[in-house]
Amino acid sequence: ILVGVRFGGSVGVAWGMFIAEVVSLGFVYQAFRVLNGDFREYWKSIFPAVVGSLVMFVVLFGINAIPLLHNSTAWVRLFADSLIGAVSYILAISLLFRGVFKDFIKLVRFGLNF
Repeated sequence: ILVGVRFGGSVGVAWGMFIAEVVSLGFVYQAFRVLNGDFREYWKSIFPAVVGSLVMFVVLFGINAIPLLHNSTAWVRLFADSLIGAVSYILAISLLFRGVFKDFIKLVRFGLNF
């Protein structure tokens, strides 16, 4: 992720998150084999996050390919990319994994006592 920040800005962060999730799968798979765990259950639980990160990367890459904010300051680009990335991630999860999103909203409401 730090390499992504250095060389790719917010798009690099999105790409780094995706790569980190994919690379960690090998280590987690080995841990599950040693512990006789069920890797499929783990994959099922992180799959929405992997898809959300990939969607966020594609959206940010596409947005940054358009010279819309190229003349803006770094702070404006950082704010815009962060907002666009967060919205694309949340939309991806809420549209593609509605049950996971509903469970997340319930958890947040419970934690905030709403």
